[in-house]
Amino acid sequence: MPPGSPDPILEAARRPALLGYVRDRRCVLFVGAGLSRPAGYPGWHGLMQAVVEKTGAVLRDAAASDELQALLAAGRYAELADQCRETLGRRQFAFFLRKELDKPVEPPEATHRPIVETPYAAIVTTNFDTLLEDAYARWSDEGIPKAPTGAQLGRHGTLLLDRAFFILKAHGSIHDDSSLVFTAEDYRQITHANPAFQSMMAAILLTHAVVFVGYSLSDPNFRLLIESQLSVFGSQAPPRYAVMEGVGELEAQILRRTAGIEVIPYPKGEHQNVAAFLGALASETRPAAPRTTAPAAALDARGALPALRLSIRPRGPMMDVRWFETTTDDPEGTRVPLTQSYLATISRFPWNGLIAAPRRRPEQSVRKVGSILGEALEGLGIPFVEKPPRLILLDVPQELAALPWEWIRI
Repeated sequence: MPPGSPDPILEAARRPALLGYVRDRRCVLFVGAGLSRPAGYPGWHGLMQAVVEKTGAVLRDAAASDELQALLAAGRYAELADQCRETLGRRQFAFFLRKELDKPVEPPEATHRPIVETPYAAIVTTNFDTLLEDAYARWSDEGIPKAPTGAQLGRHGTLLLDRAFFILKAHGSIHDDSSLVFTAEDYRQITHANPAFQSMMAAILLTHAVVFVGYSLSDPNFRLLIESQLSVFGSQAPPRYAVMEGVGELEAQILRRTAGIEVIPYPKGEHQNVAAFLGALASETRPAAPRTTAPAAALDARGALPALRLSIRPRGPMMDVRWFETTTDDPEGTRVPLTQSYLATISRFPWNGLIAAPRRRPEQSVRKVGSILGEALEGLGIPFVEKPPRLILLDVPQELAALPWEWIRI
């Protein structure tokens, strides 16, 4: 990267749409095995290598051991785990996994502390370890959140309705042998025989933006999640972002086209980029210091006045606009009937032009920004100009607040 050029990872973490979803607690973080490796846990290949060696020692059959190694080299981890569990027996297999994954290690501060400090709506992880729970115990003032496994979701029907943060251990916990999703048979069970899990995953994916970290294209867990997305939404899904190692442009295009996933790539082996991304996202979404005088309180001091409330939110290349008539003693519109609140979406909004405009000379910036906004909002039927005139209360996310919205040309 040339000196002085912007860091693409940091730029990706500061995308206005992504920041808006995170600040509004409408973003779910999906965590894969890559985030556990710095703590000393093996990845999928390393774990299966240990399982194969253990199984080979039990079999004492050179030909069978060679076949297991061939399956390992081919990356057929789920089928391989199925055969190894059949050979070792369920109890011995679970005991061996627990020995490999239940270690007294500390959560990596570079990645896990920023996760704790970011206002995600929830976390979904396919990892069996407890590093995330340990991180919240260490760095969160609210302690360890609720952390059900995928097998337990039948008893957590109000998980999303409660709107409280949670960690969903989608493929189980190392402390509960019956919850583990590891073999081909387990994947079939969770895909076809667990309607609570399928319903919960569909609801999460339908109502939230998603950020994937710690996954690779060869990770069977990642493939299962992608297939789950495609079976429910096709490519028409809410925003999906994936921070991934060594993904080329062609692979990124395939994921964008087939799964609606926007890849945020970084060079192979440079895993510090993951920590940099998570850290930047945490830094950009920390709650701002409270103001000494709330805007609503200042307006109340003048008495109730008629007002138009206009909310603008970025959504990828689109812009959502909501407006309603209210008064300054009810700026949030809590007393406004839903039938008098209007919502429109601008399908292709020129965000790049809007953000670049303030870099011009001041007088040109005002005209350019005003024209972009005015042309975009024109035709939506927003009653900007009324007689007698009334206040316009503008609600925009923090990352867009510096733009001169007051110069909208109508």
